[in-house]
Amino acid sequence: MKSLICKFGIVAFMLLSATAWPLDWVVEKPTPPGQSPPTQPVEQPPAQPDESQPITVEHEEPTTDTVPPMDWHESLDMALATAKQENKPVFIEFFVTYQQWCRILDEKTLTDTGVVELSHRFACARINGKDSPDLAKKYGVKSYPTVVYLNAKGEVIDRAIGFIPAQPFLRQMKEIANGREPEKEFEKLVRSRPADFRSLVMLGIGYQKRNEFDKAIEAYEKALAVGPGYESEAQQQVVYALCPLYDFRGKPEKSEKLLLNLLNAKESDKIKVHDMLGQTYLSLKQPEKAIEQIEAERELLQDEKQKEFLDRMIEQIRNTARK
Repeated sequence: MKSLICKFGIVAFMLLSATAWPLDWVVEKPTPPGQSPPTQPVEQPPAQPDESQPITVEHEEPTTDTVPPMDWHESLDMALATAKQENKPVFIEFFVTYQQWCRILDEKTLTDTGVVELSHRFACARINGKDSPDLAKKYGVKSYPTVVYLNAKGEVIDRAIGFIPAQPFLRQMKEIANGREPEKEFEKLVRSRPADFRSLVMLGIGYQKRNEFDKAIEAYEKALAVGPGYESEAQQQVVYALCPLYDFRGKPEKSEKLLLNLLNAKESDKIKVHDMLGQTYLSLKQPEKAIEQIEAERELLQDEKQKEFLDRMIEQIRNTARK
């Protein structure tokens, strides 16, 4: 059962997880199988890129280091010197050669024409975290790939964790190139100790973006407590963001409670709720209830490929439960 939960937990996260790019208080809707969902912090099961199947990351066997066609400085010191001289922000890509998500970011995002063109407005440096652990620690890098943005003074102003598709990545780059410093905005928000719904959600997204998941949970919980109610789409989006964090932290019973409340809401996305409840019941080691939710989801679907995907999932759950 444990392996089953792990396997289908990763699939469910890939289909359901929400993005935090750019900072916003409304979380994006889920992506069906075969399409490219948004990114997630790498400490969580990572977002699925363009391929229709999840990628297995093997840390023991190094992959080829593909250098994107950007104007890289030979060292971070050189990039910082250029940034100071030309008043540019700094773009640092922290990578390791054995992490496939680094390769995917390099091949699918950092080769994008718009990203490459905009990179000339930055002083860019590329750092192997395995070879430079002190630098990775200095800039708070906990997983790979991580892109860290600095201002001309060398202060951290934003970061991007994990694989991010080209368009949201480009939006973030444009904001930084145009002078925005989200890290300072977030610190100001934290100091303000917000109590209103929208600010609390932004706080949760900010913490989640920084891999501070327990603080993100706390902020989202406070947002739900003061929010407009489960009939509101905004509150529903908070539930969609919070439940994967509960499951990730080993608290699926809290996800179950929220999702059952959401299931009774008139305007909720029933397909998404059934899907997330299926994952939650797998985490609770209740395969029959998980199958019930997946079957309910299947009944609401129109796409035959999605139905086939769920049929295979149901069959594998049953086969594993019999063992």
